[in-house]
Amino acid sequence: MFEIIGLLILVLMAAGFAFLLYVGWRWLRQQTSTRLGDDKGARLTLQAGFVGLLTVLMLMPLDAVDGLISERSQRYDEVVRDVGRSWGQSQILAAPVVVIPFSVTKNTVQTVVDADGKRQEQSRSEVFHDQLLLLPQRLTIDSQLRHEVRERGIYAATVYTATVDGRARFDATALQLPPAAVVDWADVRVVVGLTDTRGITAIERLEWNGTALAAAPGTGMNTPSLLERGFHAPLALTGPQVAELQLSLTLRGSGALSLVPLGETSELEISADWPHPGFTDLLPSRHDIRSDGFDAHWQVSHLIRNYPQQMLASDRTEMSEVLAVANLFTPVTHYSAATRAVKYGVLFIGLTYLTLLGFQLGSGLRLHGVQYLLVGGALALFYLLLVALVEQVSFSVAFVTAAAVIVVSISVYAGVAYRCLWPALVLAAMLASLYALLYAMLHLEDYALLMGSGLLLAVMLVLMVLTRNLATRAEPSSVGQP
Repeated sequence: MFEIIGLLILVLMAAGFAFLLYVGWRWLRQQTSTRLGDDKGARLTLQAGFVGLLTVLMLMPLDAVDGLISERSQRYDEVVRDVGRSWGQSQILAAPVVVIPFSVTKNTVQTVVDADGKRQEQSRSEVFHDQLLLLPQRLTIDSQLRHEVRERGIYAATVYTATVDGRARFDATALQLPPAAVVDWADVRVVVGLTDTRGITAIERLEWNGTALAAAPGTGMNTPSLLERGFHAPLALTGPQVAELQLSLTLRGSGALSLVPLGETSELEISADWPHPGFTDLLPSRHDIRSDGFDAHWQVSHLIRNYPQQMLASDRTEMSEVLAVANLFTPVTHYSAATRAVKYGVLFIGLTYLTLLGFQLGSGLRLHGVQYLLVGGALALFYLLLVALVEQVSFSVAFVTAAAVIVVSISVYAGVAYRCLWPALVLAAMLASLYALLYAMLHLEDYALLMGSGLLLAVMLVLMVLTRNLATRAEPSSVGQP
């Protein structure tokens, strides 16, 4: 509400400034009319200067509309984040990792001085506790994402439910432990790291060599960062062995799903019923993007990362340096499209003013300065109307509706002002073409710069053709003639 009031205040200020500008222009024309006489070039210069200043003045309402769009876009982002916190945030799955606790006893000799000043050597034993992180030799993860749309008021956020099936092979027969390390086999556990544990819906399967495991909350670790949150399952091993872990779980999230390639060889698969994926960090080895979804496959070797298959928890190794990320990406949001459309606002207003000025030069019909201002205000109002409608209906319907209202309004207004039908028809055709071009530029993002540059080039060429006869030849000098 306050944004609308502020916009109205800015429009009123712009109208007042335009009125003062028009009064000054009338005074300047009266002062220079005796000297200009019938000099059409000079009069055209004054008129073009007034139209140019008025075009620059229209930056004020455009800037106000841009600020309103930014405020609504920020509100939308807040709603998306809030829905993500309630449903499940962007998930990073680091799984599975076998955690092997061990202890090392170190004997140290210290020299102490007693009360008599004599030096004595004392032996001291100190036990250090640490954990060995064992990563899988082979890792296969297949994840299926189903997207949903959650609405909150007039805003909607895209979330997903992921079904994850994983298989990992571990070789715990050649552990790289410090000398004299004592392994606590009874406390060995398998850990699954997850960014947001509130998104866990169910753990359908968790088996070690075919034996079902009981999952427990938390990982019991502070490092690495990707293993701080998640769940674990005690293994209670009796000694080194080669085993296979099978994992199936369902989790909820929003934005993106990221998989960590922990295996010496990792085969990762992410499929979704969303047609606009965004792949970041590590690009997939192959992918298939369809109108009803996508499939992405990663085949990753451990050679591309800087941490080994066995490491100590105390090393605080960073495990997020390589991620396979699939983002449920929205290529052009409603607000981003409206923001990009505002960038072309001055171009639209300038071209419309040039068209009206061309009618004036070609037919001798003139528009009042206030009428120029109202036409520019209507063009600026298109973007406000677009934002208001796009929050209720689809972007295409909102764009066509807002453009039709503005085109009809300005065309009828111009026809009444000129008291002639053909200027209204020409102006309607020009505005309809501009809005069609704007719609194409908003949806063909990769070619927007090319289309915009082509439009500016076409306008410049048309202006050069229309102004080709403005230059006048100097009259021959009469000096020396009888």
